[in-house]
Amino acid sequence: MLEALPVEILSSIANWLSPRDLRFLSQASRRLHSVFIPLLYHTINFCAASEWALNVINIGTFFRLHEVSKDSCYLQYTRELSISAPIVFARFNRSV
Repeated sequence: MLEALPVEILSSIANWLSPRDLRFLSQASRRLHSVFIPLLYHTINFCAASEWALNVINIGTFFRLHEVSKDSCYLQYTRELSISAPIVFARFNRSV
């Protein structure tokens, strides 16, 4: 039933789904795989634990490791790369 829907409708449905659900649906059939995988890999998010962890995040290693893996073909769908970390402003008590 879901496979009979046009790509445009499936893409609209995908906008309401979590990445986890998209992954599961992409494994249901070849057609759903071809529709949902590009949407799933459109954006890749790297989240560091803290702002200091941004200094040691190595995106190059990620791409080198995925260059030789079976997942490397999915990186062709990536259009947006996001790197984020919580930034905490420290307050210092100064006595005069």
